[in-house]
Amino acid sequence: MIKIAIIGFGDIAQNEHLPAIQNSSDFSLVAIVEKNVERHDEIGKLASCSVVKTMKDALNLGAECVIISTPPEITGPLIREAIKLNIHILCEKPIGIEFDSIKDLPKLAATSLSKIQVGFTNRYVPFVQELKALIESGELGSPLVFMMAAFDEPLNESDKKHLSRIIHFLDHGSAFTHEGSHLIDYLSYFGFHNPKHVSAFGVKTDSRFPSDNFTEATLTFNDGSIARLEVGWLTPSLPIGHIKVIGAGGRVEIIRREGSMLIETKNRTETLVLEDSWSKTAFRNQLAGFANLINSGQISGATLEDGLYNVKMTKLIETTSRAEK
Repeated sequence: MIKIAIIGFGDIAQNEHLPAIQNSSDFSLVAIVEKNVERHDEIGKLASCSVVKTMKDALNLGAECVIISTPPEITGPLIREAIKLNIHILCEKPIGIEFDSIKDLPKLAATSLSKIQVGFTNRYVPFVQELKALIESGELGSPLVFMMAAFDEPLNESDKKHLSRIIHFLDHGSAFTHEGSHLIDYLSYFGFHNPKHVSAFGVKTDSRFPSDNFTEATLTFNDGSIARLEVGWLTPSLPIGHIKVIGAGGRVEIIRREGSMLIETKNRTETLVLEDSWSKTAFRNQLAGFANLINSGQISGATLEDGLYNVKMTKLIETTSRAEK
């Protein structure tokens, strides 16, 4: 089994990465790296492994690879450290906030033995893979209309700790920087890069928020396709997120919360339902893909270059949104 360590132990690490590793036949968890020593006993009991302060400590315990699950403003330096240690890396998105601070990473990685995958987990959901195949086959037609929305982090005033953590995220970028990165990656995965025009508008629904918690963006592409993207955080009630794609050949609608996918084309009308939860499916399959990358060198997920492009695009949308105010 491949010996793995988790760097950072927030909600995603605890609720998604840890169970995926514990249920994997490919990996053995040897350590969790957490700088806050006051949490070590608590984390050790939850994870049943060593809890250490540095990545080098994890390496000394035999870690061959790491999952970096930290706030994006500190992720870049950790990727850089792991590359220099020749450790394989699965890194949570986004991999940074400012493109210029991480643009050197591919050049650095080329000098290392590290194999790197960026954690755009939704690529590993069968519905998303099916939609990619439909688009690439031309069955939906061209140009296409994309309508995609992601809403998360409902406002819960009674959970002060969680609210403080999310507002900390907004200190370093809008909700689109974090949540919108998934929508940009869908487009990238489907083959839609470098839009010819971008417009965006954002709003803070609460004066406490340091940056926009709602953003709407419209992207147009050279083939005539258009994408309307919506992201929202931190209201007591949030709409249901979705992926909708419409073309001359038909339409597809994916509702993540329901785990459902509707396909209506000239060739078929079908409703599919996930056997397991979206998150569990995505993180389980992503981890299997990471194992395959380490063992074979073949990447099925997002590359470091995909991660960099994503940071550049989310920053462009955030900057455009500010300019429109």
